[in-house]
Amino acid sequence: MKSKGPRFGQRYNDEYSWRTYLAIQTYFIDANILADYLAEFIVEFVLQKYDIETNLITTMTKLSNLLSSKDIEGIPFLQMLKDITNDGGWFKELNDYRSLVVHSAPLIQADRLLFSIDDALSMKAGSMPLVHINLPEKPSEIRRKRSNRQAHFSDFEEVLNNYKKSLDDPPSGEEALEYIVSAHLKLVELTCSTAEHSPYEAKEIVILESDVLSVKIE
Repeated sequence: MKSKGPRFGQRYNDEYSWRTYLAIQTYFIDANILADYLAEFIVEFVLQKYDIETNLITTMTKLSNLLSSKDIEGIPFLQMLKDITNDGGWFKELNDYRSLVVHSAPLIQADRLLFSIDDALSMKAGSMPLVHINLPEKPSEIRRKRSNRQAHFSDFEEVLNNYKKSLDDPPSGEEALEYIVSAHLKLVELTCSTAEHSPYEAKEIVILESDVLSVKIE
């Protein structure tokens, strides 16, 4: 785009497309790491408050499995947690994307070859060029197909047909940046809701001059 200007509607797959999808994958991994920290906090401070017995749990997925086996009616926070981590929940989908890229394939070619798409954002002062990056749809189904070897091609002609389909059919998955912004806001809300159960009062972090280490080099 920098060298040739925006090519509205043009699809392309270059090194920058791969770098962008790599950054998206990194977010999915890091977001789930944060959620796993929250799961450990919930086990330590929330489940004990309600006398819910548990073994060692270090991931949100294991915590979700535990909640599915417990009677948590009347505990709104835990019921909310159960809803978002099971089928249809926003965190379940976020975790499915993480599992897809960690255990199956890169996003950009997990199900079909994906492309960057040049577009324009209409504004009062004119238009601003932008790039759409779409996510593959239904990550859990894609991973299941690949695990069952249904996505493996038996001959070269099938490979070519799948590549042609990627060129002919526009991607229908959600725009990646919009998805990440929405998911991250929900993750922040979950973090804030979890913090309400902390036995420790939140304190503002103030960095003083005495906290800064300085080294004098002569």
